[in-house]
Amino acid sequence: MTATGATPPCDLCGLELERGDFPIHTAGQTLHFCCDGCREIYRLLHQPQEQPPPKERDDGR
Repeated sequence: MTATGATPPCDLCGLELERGDFPIHTAGQTLHFCCDGCREIYRLLHQPQEQPPPKERDDGR
């Protein structure tokens, strides 16, 4: 984890998300992965019920 504690760890291997975030969105949560490999391994092992990513709020600005 970073010194500020702002970066969540990868939900598979626990490493920091230094190279970006590779998310999986489910009905109850968004899972975060450090790389495409961790995300795909998680998909193979757990077969999550994926949902489209939540839409960002459009407040007309």
